[in-house]
Amino acid sequence: MQDTRVTHVITKIKAGIVRAKKDRNGVAVAALQAVLARISNAEAVKSHGQAAGIGVGSTEVQRRQLSYTDVLSLIQAELREIADALLVVDPNSQYATELRYKAAVLARIGRNK
Repeated sequence: MQDTRVTHVITKIKAGIVRAKKDRNGVAVAALQAVLARISNAEAVKSHGQAAGIGVGSTEVQRRQLSYTDVLSLIQAELREIADALLVVDPNSQYATELRYKAAVLARIGRNK
């Protein structure tokens, strides 16, 4: 069973994506989708060459259950990538502005409980 705090954070990210799409805020959508993908990838179980099953759903495997700490760490990793990118771009560029905005969006997700 998934920790309710993890469920809350993931629900908040998904709601943020919907809201950002309605607002036509592509930068926020990109930031939230990136962190949601990072979380989803972390939940994936690595396949070790298992033979394919037969029938609907036969190849489905249980997803890893991430802890709240895991999810917060994944958000922090995304924030670190943004911070690293900011070190190498022109600080006055539109791209740097977008990166700072993405960081602000993700910081709100990770900060609120």
